[in-house]
Amino acid sequence: MRKSSLNSPLFASNLHKFWSRSRFPSRRTPKSDRLLGERRENRDKLAAAIEEEKSYAWFHGYAAYRFGYRADVITTWALMKDRFGGETGGSPCENSGTESSAESIPKHIPNKPEPHPEQHGYWLLLEDMSLNFPDKESDIHLLHLEKCCSDSEGKKQEGRAFHCPRLDSTKSHIENSEHRILITTGQTGHEDNRTLRENRNYLRRKAQHHGLGKVVLKPSSGLFDLWKQCGLLRKTPGTKRLGNAQGFAWPPPARFPESGKSGRHGAPGRLLSIADKLIERAEGAVERVTTVGDAVWGAVLATDALELTGGRVPTTAIESLSLKHRFEVLAECQFSGVEHHIETNLRMDEIRLETETISHWFDKSQRKKAALNGQMHILNEVVRVLREHNQFDEEQVCVRHVRELHTTLWMRKRPWRYVFFPFIRYVELLLASFPQFLIIVAVWLSVLAVLFALALPDTCGGAVGISERVVLGLESAITSFFSIGSPIYHDVGVCSPTTLPTGWVVLVSSLAIMSGFLHLGVLITHLYTLVSRR
Repeated sequence: MRKSSLNSPLFASNLHKFWSRSRFPSRRTPKSDRLLGERRENRDKLAAAIEEEKSYAWFHGYAAYRFGYRADVITTWALMKDRFGGETGGSPCENSGTESSAESIPKHIPNKPEPHPEQHGYWLLLEDMSLNFPDKESDIHLLHLEKCCSDSEGKKQEGRAFHCPRLDSTKSHIENSEHRILITTGQTGHEDNRTLRENRNYLRRKAQHHGLGKVVLKPSSGLFDLWKQCGLLRKTPGTKRLGNAQGFAWPPPARFPESGKSGRHGAPGRLLSIADKLIERAEGAVERVTTVGDAVWGAVLATDALELTGGRVPTTAIESLSLKHRFEVLAECQFSGVEHHIETNLRMDEIRLETETISHWFDKSQRKKAALNGQMHILNEVVRVLREHNQFDEEQVCVRHVRELHTTLWMRKRPWRYVFFPFIRYVELLLASFPQFLIIVAVWLSVLAVLFALALPDTCGGAVGISERVVLGLESAITSFFSIGSPIYHDVGVCSPTTLPTGWVVLVSSLAIMSGFLHLGVLITHLYTLVSRR
């Protein structure tokens, strides 16, 4: 899924009508900056997703693409040889006369002078371990990353580094990737996972030569979790978003026109027309997504439309961003290679960051409101996708955030409504999750028990020890809180209502009744949500 190859058939019939080939800008700069004549290095890092399963290949390739890489999806042995092949020989290993059983560890080949093929040029490699390509010869085995001897009588050389010399990580002048990630189920055919351990040790030794290597086990919890497990979800210099490739500055900084210059406050009209066409095509496909490939195709269209605007046309940019996240969530929900529970919090953080950046193109007085409305619009669309695919927990996380956005906008519309701010935020805290609600109720009961123990007169347990008074206070708190009424005692003769004073006890009882009424309503809401869970 190299960015240039994807864009060529999509844009060739349009963009070259606007600019001659000699003036057509480099694809390594962001689209909006290329067409506006503002040069800035971007998307100059290459990534390769190497998988025989096309769904995984597209998913991993798009993960690299969305974070700023130009990506190749390699799903055939022919393309694998074209990218990483070189001159290899089929000579047997040295010491071929040595006995080697199927249970023994393959003997590694000593370094010998070989023709040095060119570097593959990929900054990031995302590889599967087995790689049983449909067009690969049956006697070629790629399970081992390092060169090794086969267990057969001929002692034939095997290993990915042998068949694909440009993937020999022991030679930094050939295999020059900064990150080499082996994404695998861990299945090797050996009960002791010997091959997986060898590959993991081989990738660890990559740091001694050039770059870093790591093993990531399938399945992941979505795009963000995959990037996190790969160790790539970190902030790079010059960018705000986590996980971006080096040099990929997205979201772009808000750059306002200098005084005396006009026409730079938005994207060019022709560029906007192309973005609108991409959005139209993506919207037409969103209801027809049935495979990971369909979702990735739509996400690429939406991402291209978003980058074409550069955020300079806020309404179009928000619509593109919404489509992008809808397609990504569709890919995560429909892909069996992703866990049922999908990482959602990181996605919401990214939505907040990008909407706030896009909203900088609004007037200063409208930026905050525009950012909140943009977040709520995008999250509402994401909630709809999650609900359609029965992702209950993820849906509730997004709904909770939408609720917070809604109340924030409601209070901003009328400043006097901020009087209700503490109460509203407390209710949102109660509705956040059922375990959190139970913890808060337990805290309330503990506080009320202490207050009742202090407020009860000496005639109610004063003649006994402190422990009995605490027990009586806890009984008062529980009965008053859950019955939404006065405390109920198991022995009326000890402390009857007629003997209770009307001072502190009445005050604490009133507090218990009001808090019990509020929390009972929230409890009913939680129970209804759990029962109606599909």
